[in-house]
Amino acid sequence: KRVRVVSGSVERPALGLSADDYETLSTDVDTVFHLAAKLNYLAPLAALSETGVQAMGLAGSRVGIVLSGALRGAGDTTWPGVVMVGLQWSILMGCGYLSLWLIPQSASLGPWIAATLYILVLGVAMAWRWKSGRWRNIKLVDPSDASVG
Repeated sequence: KRVRVVSGSVERPALGLSADDYETLSTDVDTVFHLAAKLNYLAPLAALSETGVQAMGLAGSRVGIVLSGALRGAGDTTWPGVVMVGLQWSILMGCGYLSLWLIPQSASLGPWIAATLYILVLGVAMAWRWKSGRWRNIKLVDPSDASVG
């Protein structure tokens, strides 16, 4: 298998691709990873699209979902739960509210940016916890218990 980078635009018909590239993507490709985002840090806030902000959080989202599930499956249930609730209240709710209060012209874009930040920080936190290996010390079953196995 090989990786091929194809540059396109989600704002254009057929992703702005040539007919051959679009046909290949439609019929021959097993998996597509897209990083669609419209980023211009100098543009006015109203010019940025919610789709672009959402797309930035995709990588963090995948890491957070997979690793939080892996940690819980390994018995590390408290730490991921506490971190999720803490980040939801501080970043998701706090920053989302602050964005509307401090920059009311941002409309729904401010909370979307807060949600993206939450997803990215959650992914980093779960990756750190997984890499630390602390979940390996959790005993799910007492090996001395004769009724197990």
